[in-house]
Amino acid sequence: MHTLGAVLPGAAGTPRSPLKRVIQVLGLLGILIGWNLSQRAALRIDSLSMELNRSRGAEALGKWVGEYVADDVLIALSDVGTIPYRSGNPTMDIHPEALADLHIAQYGFSAEYFLDRRPGIAMFAARGFPEQMFRIEHQPLLDDPEFDQSYELIGRMRFSNRSNHDYYVFKLRDLALRDDYESAFPGRLGAGADNPLSPKT
Repeated sequence: MHTLGAVLPGAAGTPRSPLKRVIQVLGLLGILIGWNLSQRAALRIDSLSMELNRSRGAEALGKWVGEYVADDVLIALSDVGTIPYRSGNPTMDIHPEALADLHIAQYGFSAEYFLDRRPGIAMFAARGFPEQMFRIEHQPLLDDPEFDQSYELIGRMRFSNRSNHDYYVFKLRDLALRDDYESAFPGRLGAGADNPLSPKT
């Protein structure tokens, strides 16, 4: 009877060459290292792509504000940087951990403080799957009837497909802008179906 050990070299107690074992181990290590490096490269490319999209979105929004909103109008947003730099407008940092706004830095963000300052333009970040969610600290403001009465959604700007991240841009209802501000908005216009604050039917 033929056995597996009789037909396979190195089986049934026949010692394998130490050199072959070393080669096999090194080959396996090479495969694992190659796979790891390829995954890191892919993550790096994704990260750079996200940052590029984010930068382009911020540049476009900042340019739009600079062209269509008066220089003295207060704008409110969480990611203080490119947008106010491009627009030149005074800015209210509404990040829950804001350091640029002394009141929020000391007492935290609140709907009362926001509504008291009444920024002309307000931008709120939303992200997540399957449905986007605003920051939990901003939700009481967005649910406040006074906010709904005072502000209207202009549109939203896509920042990242990977994280389903958009900026929703609102304006005071009585804030005068150029007639073509909606057609020039760099993202999707704020139709009711796109407004996450719209009543669900």
